Amino acid sequence: MELPIDIKQFSEQLSIGQMVPIRTEMSFDGREEPFLSFMVKERDNLIKSLSNKPDVEMSYGCVTFDYEKKIFILFMFLRIDGQDNLTYETAFSLAEPAVLNDCNAFSNQKGIQIILVGEQEYNTIRVQLEMLHDNVAAVIELASKETDLDWSMDSFMSSLDYIQKQTAGPSELCDMFKNSGGFLKVIAG
Repeated sequence: MELPIDIKQFSEQLSIGQMVPIRTEMSFDGREEPFLSFMVKERDNLIKSLSNKPDVEMSYGCVTFDYEKKIFILFMFLRIDGQDNLTYETAFSLAEPAVLNDCNAFSNQKGIQIILVGEQEYNTIRVQLEMLHDNVAAVIELASKETDLDWSMDSFMSSLDYIQKQTAGPSELCDMFKNSGGFLKVIAG
């Protein structure tokens, strides 16, 4: 079975190791409903080396920037087979209505779909993760209560850049959130 042409074309714009959310209108169990999947660009040899059912860990982390205007970033992390080199991250700005809608769709799902895409190879991994979705719903509610959800994309990108520079990559960033209980706060100094 081939990947849909639009997914293949989109994957060609990604860098190796980049994870991005993709919204579809059909869940992996065939129901017509908004569904958020994650696409990861990876090397063909790495995709081929994975087992048919790799161990998948999905987690999240949140950071609030307490500046003149509060900014909230929701990170999603994917770790495959417990390996640091197979750890990926993506960040969401809930101030963007389409992103907020995607995150709300994700919070109502009972599973995730990960599409690993290389130049020639691909692998679709489907996993049931009940609690993650409930936790993301709680995070969205928290962000709505703590902020006005109205920061600019420039402010979001500056804040994201600041957090990403605090670590050597997705694995270290994921571990930083795990060690802090999933929540960080940055206060303007």
